[in-house]
Amino acid sequence: MNKYPFDLPLKEYEGVLKNKEYWDSGCVEWTFSPFDKKIKRIAGFVQKGGNLMNVLDGYAEDHPDWGYRMQLQGKVLDYILRIMRGKDWNKVIMETKNYIDARIMCFTKEELVELFTEELKRNVIVSCDDCCFVSDREPVNDDILEKIEQRHKQEHPNESIKEKINEWIDYTLW
Repeated sequence: MNKYPFDLPLKEYEGVLKNKEYWDSGCVEWTFSPFDKKIKRIAGFVQKGGNLMNVLDGYAEDHPDWGYRMQLQGKVLDYILRIMRGKDWNKVIMETKNYIDARIMCFTKEELVELFTEELKRNVIVSCDDCCFVSDREPVNDDILEKIEQRHKQEHPNESIKEKINEWIDYTLW
């Protein structure tokens, strides 16, 4: 049974995840592992007590170019959508209230990482041999998203959703 990287100490595990393989779909390293395996490894790190913000900030520091940072924020969004939407994550799915991705694009970096971390903890069941997404079996439960969204609206009552989405597209959070 291959336990890598799950058996690594957290600091070494963090180093494994600060790699282009996890955050830059435009590079050759991205092809080293399937998308769901990347999520499994990130979830294993978080569930082991790792700090995902340290990983993401460290990656951004090591890759200061705007393009890398845009890839980073786009991959975080893709991972969240995969976890929340299940196998059909990349199809355009209209949610009952709004597109999940448009709702998420209004978040600050800290809120985005909080959502990602909580979804990894709740919806990804990790073992060394397999990975299971709760969302593949059940309908989307977006109570974590709603909680963060409500807090965000209280802290930013005059914010325009359209402007925030344009900012997401034009500027990087990292």
